[in-house]
Amino acid sequence: MSQTKQDPRTKHLDRVLALAADKVGADELPLIEAFIRLYYQGIADEDLLERRPQDLFGAAHAHWRFAQDRKPGQPVIRLYNPSTQRHGWKSTHTVCEIVNDDMPFLVDSITMAFAKHEIGIHLTVHPIIAVTRAKDCHIRKMASAGGNDKSKVELESFLHIEVDRQTDAQLLEQIEADIVTALDDVRSAVSDWSAMRAKAEEIAAGLQADKLPLPAGEVEEGKQFLHWLSANHFTFLGYREYDLTREDDEDVLRIIEGSGLGILRDTGPEKVSKSFLVL
Repeated sequence: MSQTKQDPRTKHLDRVLALAADKVGADELPLIEAFIRLYYQGIADEDLLERRPQDLFGAAHAHWRFAQDRKPGQPVIRLYNPSTQRHGWKSTHTVCEIVNDDMPFLVDSITMAFAKHEIGIHLTVHPIIAVTRAKDCHIRKMASAGGNDKSKVELESFLHIEVDRQTDAQLLEQIEADIVTALDDVRSAVSDWSAMRAKAEEIAAGLQADKLPLPAGEVEEGKQFLHWLSANHFTFLGYREYDLTREDDEDVLRIIEGSGLGILRDTGPEKVSKSFLVL
């Protein structure tokens, strides 16, 4: 009887799973095995095959352990330089691990945080996993994000990003702070998206009722444009209302407190638009 020949990817992943069976306790092994399969499901063959099984296991296992105490709604982030002695695996790159509620724009936003510091990205592993957590926040069940499990689960985004190696501790702290800011902005924009879209529709309706010093055709064009934007043709990131006033012989836009949405939700100490003053 002839045996079915395994493809190189499956054989390589089987070596990773064999390491898991050797290093993880029997009670935790089924979850770890499921996690490893989901973790590397979307990685390209060349990226998978060029890495040693012990490094693939170490990276996934490290991310798994790091994810165990995440509270819903709160991202966990760390940047480190893995070494065999300290972490059980090694890489020539600095590694960024993130676990966050799944939402749009995550990868682009984090990529921009590294681009800001002119740091190159070598690998991105980004599984989106349907996770069920216990009361202690530990993961108790997992499935593919596109699975058929209709029980109450949350989609969580696991991001493993390998970048140019960095050894400056202060720089790593700054990058982490930039990522935290980026994730906060994404959460604010996604949470308030419906409210911002509704505002666009509200303004469009107001144009019909208000008496504006413009030709009727221009008013209608503006109204239709706002309707077009709100019909999923525009990504709303922030919204804020201002009063145009004159102070100290200057025109200023004074922020209307409590009007902000998305990334403009929090006004902080500022009371007027600084960008308008510059303009």
